[in-house]
Amino acid sequence: YVQYLCYYYWQNKKDEIQKSLPEFLGGIIHSNSYVYDELYEKLPSAQQKALQIVLHKNKSVFSRGTKLEYGVSSNQALHKSFIALIEKGFLEKNGEYRFNDPLFRIYLQQKTSSS
Repeated sequence: YVQYLCYYYWQNKKDEIQKSLPEFLGGIIHSNSYVYDELYEKLPSAQQKALQIVLHKNKSVFSRGTKLEYGVSSNQALHKSFIALIEKGFLEKNGEYRFNDPLFRIYLQQKTSSS
């Protein structure tokens, strides 16, 4: 991602476009939104819910309250969704679940806040 960000930054600099960091990241996310939309929409709803849980409730992903809030039937179902998302490259786990692509995480935050 660093290489991608540097390339995008260099393109803007070469074209003499001055942007703040939020504008810069927003431009990258906007240019990738069609890919992110397609990836997200192709996921089963259980995996979409799991991504939303990691986005909003990372510390208490298996709590009863989280399962009720997101309509998850069981810890086993949620765990299966997390495993599938790790295998697909959306998430990684190192003590807690995290997004592999930080720009996809920001995209989901924006998508959630605009819905």
